[in-house]
Amino acid sequence: MDDGLGNPSANDLEDEHVAGAPIAEEGPAASLRAAVDRELSSGKPLSASWRAEPLSEAESCKVIKILEACRDRDVEALAALATSRHGLVEDEIRRAAWPVLLGCSGDAYKQQRPWQSLPPHKDEDQVRLDVNRSFVYYPSNESEKQIDHRKQELSNLITEVLRRHPSLCYFQGYHDIVQVLLLVLGADKAAPSVAHLSLLRIRDFMLPALSAAISHLKLLPSILYAQDSEL
Repeated sequence: MDDGLGNPSANDLEDEHVAGAPIAEEGPAASLRAAVDRELSSGKPLSASWRAEPLSEAESCKVIKILEACRDRDVEALAALATSRHGLVEDEIRRAAWPVLLGCSGDAYKQQRPWQSLPPHKDEDQVRLDVNRSFVYYPSNESEKQIDHRKQELSNLITEVLRRHPSLCYFQGYHDIVQVLLLVLGADKAAPSVAHLSLLRIRDFMLPALSAAISHLKLLPSILYAQDSEL
């Protein structure tokens, strides 16, 4: 099982460690990963789950398929790989795959004017309040100074997206969503993905009125009944 963004469950990874001993990457897997690293290189993602140990044989084979799908921008194949066993394997691979799955382009985003020069968004005060409550439990192995730096990056990231798209409204909990993208993609790569997610995936929950969000909530009884009629 995975969480919908391609993250494998702890049980899946535990099963794999039992089934096959880790092996060092070589051949096509190493070449493809090196190519993607060169293309996306800006230092390691900010995720504390960045792994240094070698992948297992099954994971290495899957990484080849994932990176081939990223190279070809084959969203259908990538989605199938993300929802199969082991998900997208690790954060290094998610860093390449998530922008492709979201269909966003960082190049076009970079050509826009600096967000700091844009008018303030009406929800920035609430953003600051929520960001101050972030990074409480994860990552757990960093100094107070490092956590403060992450909070500033998170605040900047959310503020940038809101200023570039002022019709969007912040909601409490949005910072938790953005935090995941920040930790995996890094501060310099996350903005296009956050903007794309906000505009095309969760837009109905970021509108001034609640009517669109309520229409989604009304679907829940039918979904629950289809899954478990007795419940």
